[in-house]
Amino acid sequence: IDDGAFSGCSHLSGPLYIPPSCTSLGKRSFSGTNISDIISSHPVHIGENCFRQCQNITSLTIPDNSVIDKQAFWGANLHKITIGKGVSVGEEAFYYNQKLQEVIFEDSVKSLDKGSFGMDKSLCRMIIKGTIESIAEDLLYLKEIGVDMAGIGPFIPHPQTPLKNAGGNNLHLSLRTMAIMRLLLEDINIPATTAM
Repeated sequence: IDDGAFSGCSHLSGPLYIPPSCTSLGKRSFSGTNISDIISSHPVHIGENCFRQCQNITSLTIPDNSVIDKQAFWGANLHKITIGKGVSVGEEAFYYNQKLQEVIFEDSVKSLDKGSFGMDKSLCRMIIKGTIESIAEDLLYLKEIGVDMAGIGPFIPHPQTPLKNAGGNNLHLSLRTMAIMRLLLEDINIPATTAM
């Protein structure tokens, strides 16, 4: 879909179904519309400012291996986001979603640029799911991009929160991961401020 194709079409409402033949949504292609949901089962490239200020989208699932460009959902009305495996999230992609409360990363994220969730003042839950394989991929990715610092800690659920039954608290896995990270990335700083 070309840049600006439906920008400002305020009568465009309801769910947006993205067929497998559509792999790219251009810059500002749906900004200012009244779309209520985005449905796609395949990777899609979401262009810069594509859904800027789309106030009717409250929940969003990003398919595996998708690309979300800079400010794609700037100023939308998102409450919950689920991000699939291998997704690249651009600078300020979800900036200024003031009602955003929860972000779930289903598995390894390919990249997360600065300010991706900036000014999202209601954000109180960020859940990162993963497997042993995805943890290994994440460590290799840290080596590939040459980080200077990385922290690792177990998820410790509190009994008085909605995540009280979410599992976690795997100190042994965290210690093993940190040991492997130290061997793989021998010169990086590992802060003592994590939950260990």
